[in-house]
Amino acid sequence: MKNEGASKYTIKSLQKALDILECFTLERPELTLTELQHLLNLDKTNIYRIIVNLEERGILQRSPVSGKLRLGNVMLHYAQVCMAGVDIHAVSQPYMQKLADITGETVIINTIQGNSGICIARINSKNPVKITADIGNRVPLLRGSSTKILAAYLTEERLSEVYKAEEKDLQVSFEEMKEQMKEIRKKGYAVSLEELDPQTAGVSCPIFSIGGKVAGGVSTIGPLYRFTEENMEQFIQATRSCAMEISQALGYGK
Repeated sequence: MKNEGASKYTIKSLQKALDILECFTLERPELTLTELQHLLNLDKTNIYRIIVNLEERGILQRSPVSGKLRLGNVMLHYAQVCMAGVDIHAVSQPYMQKLADITGETVIINTIQGNSGICIARINSKNPVKITADIGNRVPLLRGSSTKILAAYLTEERLSEVYKAEEKDLQVSFEEMKEQMKEIRKKGYAVSLEELDPQTAGVSCPIFSIGGKVAGGVSTIGPLYRFTEENMEQFIQATRSCAMEISQALGYGK
């Protein structure tokens, strides 16, 4: 409910400035002054005065290609400041719990730390037979879906560094590993069957933060015998949905 008592503190010019900023979306990242006038039904002179001030502060800028207005680079700084206070562990918990309820399996989130993946969040399965992962548990980046989903988005140079560190334990060449990473990116998920530990399986999807940066990977893990062909499609779709919900909560796509 809108705070009626706050109306006396409203600054109309500030409200108009915020209305202008809200006109810019992913579907229309650039707008002309005339387009803004039509969207807001405001006087062009009034809008122009506000735009001049927003441009002076770097909040709006003109595209060097089209000459149209767009959000300025300073907004990226504001976004980074905002996201610095976002705790992926706290944000992800309700979505992880929903995924665990749907699949009946353990759900974990891994991020990259050095040349390893590290578990930063988990919801354990309620099944008597289950796979668990300790918070802080480290696993190699190129074995198992929970970390391959992270390695898939590394630069080739960084991937090469990780490959060299793990090469003695791998059964594939660097070129083959690159193809695996390419396929994971294409599909948007990774699957592993007894790849890291015997009789275990997992499905993993990437978590993106604002700007499309990979913030981590969410995984559904459990005993191999429950990852049947019938269950696998459900696990993939449910894990994918969970990853997208967490990503959106972190500002991805906004």
